[in-house]
Amino acid sequence: MLEGSADPGAPAPVALSRKVRTVDVGTILFYVIVGTIVGLLGKFVAPGSRDNIPFWLTIVCGIGGMLLGDVIYRSFGGDGSRGLDWAQGLVAVLTAAVLVMAAATVTGRSRSKA
Repeated sequence: MLEGSADPGAPAPVALSRKVRTVDVGTILFYVIVGTIVGLLGKFVAPGSRDNIPFWLTIVCGIGGMLLGDVIYRSFGGDGSRGLDWAQGLVAVLTAAVLVMAAATVTGRSRSKA
């Protein structure tokens, strides 16, 4: 067959559709604000002196606590009831507390200047 000629028995080319996922600014703002609150609560719940991590790391721990806490909550049968789910929030705060403790251990910042 000549180059450029179409095979009459071949199926027509299919246009590949690209699904573009848009990022909702409101969702990002929600995760930053609630992640900050969850991170601060996690820092408060964490035993010992865990306030020696930077504020931005507290926010990261809070957002991570929200996301990882949701996975843990759903893996144990949580259904995410409509409205405010206190059990899911408690799991998120406790997960953030564990992340705050891990971040404080990893960063190793000391409060004493001796």
